[in-house]
Amino acid sequence: MEEVFSEEVFFADRARSILDTRNNVGYVRLLDHNGVLEKSFGFQDDKGFEKLTLKGPEGKTVLLGLRSSVGKSFHLDALLWSLIFASLMAVVFTSLIRFISDRAFRFMGEFSEAVGSVASGDYSVRLDGRSSLIAGAGVQWLCREFNEMVSSLEGGSADRDDTEDLEDADFDRSDELPTDFRPKIVLREEQSSDVSAFEAPQDSFDEGLVEIVHVEEEDAEPEQEAPSAVTEVADSKGKKVDISILVVKIADFETLIEDVSPSSVNSLTADYRKTVSTTVGSFGGTVEAILRDEVVAFFTSPDPGPVAKLNCVCCAVEMMQLFAGVVDGQKISTRSDIKLKMGISSADLPVSDESDVFALAKPFVDEAKALCDGARAWSVFVTTGFREGASDYLEVRREKVDGNLCYAVTGVEEEALQRAGR
Repeated sequence: MEEVFSEEVFFADRARSILDTRNNVGYVRLLDHNGVLEKSFGFQDDKGFEKLTLKGPEGKTVLLGLRSSVGKSFHLDALLWSLIFASLMAVVFTSLIRFISDRAFRFMGEFSEAVGSVASGDYSVRLDGRSSLIAGAGVQWLCREFNEMVSSLEGGSADRDDTEDLEDADFDRSDELPTDFRPKIVLREEQSSDVSAFEAPQDSFDEGLVEIVHVEEEDAEPEQEAPSAVTEVADSKGKKVDISILVVKIADFETLIEDVSPSSVNSLTADYRKTVSTTVGSFGGTVEAILRDEVVAFFTSPDPGPVAKLNCVCCAVEMMQLFAGVVDGQKISTRSDIKLKMGISSADLPVSDESDVFALAKPFVDEAKALCDGARAWSVFVTTGFREGASDYLEVRREKVDGNLCYAVTGVEEEALQRAGR
């Protein structure tokens, strides 16, 4: 510091610089050999300052006035901030410790046991939030919602037991159906209730809702069904061709595109369309129209028999397997979050060389689209006419779409895949 004031000619500039840059210096003064003040910068009052004496230029004396409270204030501020930070950390750790306390772990154990009991079929389990180990509105809400869920499951189970033997064709059980249902492949040598190569998860499948259709039995009375929403086209010039129409859509397309970027949507839909088109072609079908997530495919056969229908329904099951990630009955990681839903209709159309097949089949295409729109994720809905033509190879369940009777495919016989060349 003494070197700073070694030259008197620069004393004023250096004094002002020190006052501007050092907040603990209140004044700078220059005294001659006799102690008489020559120059002074900063505060004139000495109160609250500690004097620091330095050797100045040409044997003169430099006085610096240092604030005695600056150092104390600095240490006090640091201590205050340390206390505030420590208090915040204490609150955080106290909250965490309280949350993961023994009482919390015991409550989570009780909740886990209750969920396990419900999963095993015991619907008598209830949780009491008011006497819970952990008090709080959140815990009471959780217990109340759990109890309501179990009550609804218990009521649904009782309703299924009471109506197990009902055979009313117009009976609508759509409210009891699982939301994530996939059709299965049924081996000929197995019973229909056995676990097959391709079926819904055990917790979402109710075999009591499956209807195995065998209309070939002579003594069985024909079921009274509502007529198909679209009647067959009358015979006219041209050869009759059996056409099955398959409409495929992504079940939650609007939600899906909101959760991913535009580039990912384009990649996802391109992969989806390519997979659907390839699968349709491998079963002898042709893709007639593609619109966003909707794909319309035709399966035709000039020969009598359910060839076109079997190719169509087997193609639908194959696509379900591809997008659900099921290979040889084993669930693997799927390549996307796409969930499919499908609608199928059929018709015998008089087709000539000059005919516009798509125009002739438009009423049946609209019918398949309506079924597809009304279907749930991982489900294949078919018309009554389609079900009658392929009933020997299908397991179905009654459904209703817009008040019209239709069927959801729950199983496909292995022989159908063999006849489809798979």
